[in-house]
Amino acid sequence: MVQSDGATLRDERLLESVQRIQLSVIDDAPEAEIYQQVLAVVMRTTHSEYGFVAEVFYEEDDTPFMMARAWTDIAWDSASRTFADSADERGLRFDNLDTLFGLSLVSGEMVISNHPETDPRRGGLPPGHPPLHAFMGLPIHDQGRMIGMIGLANRPGGYDKVLAESLSPLIVTCGSVIRFLKTEALRKRSEAELARHRDHLEELVEARAEKIARYERELAESRRMAFMGTLTAGLAHQINNPVGAILMTVQFALHQEGADDQNAIWRESLERVEDDAQRCGRIVKGLLDYSRNRPGALEPTCLRSVAHASVAACEEARRHNEAEVQVESDVERLPVIGNPIELQEVVTNVLMNAIQSRESNARVRVHLFREPPHAGVAIEDDGCGIEPEVRERAFEPFFTTRANGGGTGLGLSVVQGIVNAHGGRVAIEDGSLGGTRVVVRLPLRGG
Repeated sequence: MVQSDGATLRDERLLESVQRIQLSVIDDAPEAEIYQQVLAVVMRTTHSEYGFVAEVFYEEDDTPFMMARAWTDIAWDSASRTFADSADERGLRFDNLDTLFGLSLVSGEMVISNHPETDPRRGGLPPGHPPLHAFMGLPIHDQGRMIGMIGLANRPGGYDKVLAESLSPLIVTCGSVIRFLKTEALRKRSEAELARHRDHLEELVEARAEKIARYERELAESRRMAFMGTLTAGLAHQINNPVGAILMTVQFALHQEGADDQNAIWRESLERVEDDAQRCGRIVKGLLDYSRNRPGALEPTCLRSVAHASVAACEEARRHNEAEVQVESDVERLPVIGNPIELQEVVTNVLMNAIQSRESNARVRVHLFREPPHAGVAIEDDGCGIEPEVRERAFEPFFTTRANGGGTGLGLSVVQGIVNAHGGRVAIEDGSLGGTRVVVRLPLRGG
């Protein structure tokens, strides 16, 4: 199915909003501000009249209740105003389970009601409460347990599962945010408790220090999972190269029907499609390994072979953009210790950026060199280059100058992460062709 321009624009705006929420978490914005951002995005996206974002907690007997962290003000009399004003730092408590949102709270399932006035599951409204024409409760889970909920009401035309599925990137991000903030709160409380008792009991200091270390590890994991929410939403950024190559190869092959060497062209095209499909599988596996914190296996690898494989993988894109790619090498072999799949992703990401540095006819140079104790690959183009202020932020996660063109700001961030994990470094320099030069240096095996 081909998305309409309107749907594509909405998806891009939702992804941009998700990225801004993630950046607010990374920048340690106040919790209330982060939850208000989430509520504003979901209200704007769904055109709902009112709603809330809540955390879910459990009594000792496992009975759930929720604390609304951001909500639309619908106070209708002095009593409801007093209740709204009673919110503490954790928000407003709701524990009435005989309601539509209570049903979602107890069941842990999505609840949609487009005729709540006749819905037998409803619990009724207090006198004077604004009318309820439609409701949707979206649960937020973490490791199989409900940790939050988004409630929405009075969307013109009601709610459906298609709308709920379109909010998946936001739901994933909200789950990561809740998990992160819970862990951060635990860490802060533990540090405060440690400070109060540090001068009184050495055993307590040691016990709390161990607890803080555990919370620090959980905090790091929460940050990584927060990144994974948007990374998953922008998975197309990583697999776009091989998928695009598959599409262009198939289109090229279809246009060769009736040619004298038709069978040979089709066979070559099928082999390329097979290679790119397998590459898609390797990329997905690599992302799954990343999400489980399993680094790829390292082995003796030739950086020269990796670079040539990346050039071949970008051939269809080069042909489509009518780009010129020139490979220069000072040496026959560039031995390194690394994961060839991850290193190919590094070179392919940078090479695709270079090929796309112009709308067409870009000139790209790939230079392989030995610079003891490093093996290196430099990729430069004759595009418009990168402004100094942009260059300083190019490796930041989620930073992109092409958000409206489908960019997620993940490419160079992933490149830097892989290169750093291999003990190397990556830098952006001015290129001799007038555009941008990206240089990757890795430890040379054997010095």
